[in-house]
Amino acid sequence: MRPPKKGSAAQRPRSRTLTAVHEAMLEDVVLPAEIVGKRVRYQIDGSKIMKVELLSPFNSCYLCYMVEHLSMEFLDLYLCISFFFMPT
Repeated sequence: MRPPKKGSAAQRPRSRTLTAVHEAMLEDVVLPAEIVGKRVRYQIDGSKIMKVELLSPFNSCYLCYMVEHLSMEFLDLYLCISFFFMPT
């Protein structure tokens, strides 16, 4: 049996990757609502624009007020331009 690899060649658990951490942060930020869909668009300069579709279990009017705040908060946390919208 081979010994485990050391350094950067070691396999990192899926729950500790940067993508998994950002997914968990996104779910925590939009907590009362549920994420129905997500699209990521990459610009030529390497920046990301993320569109997140939300479904609110409560009054959708509450989510309308929360969407603008979520976009600003997620920009500070994730350094990615994001748009949150509700399905019509």
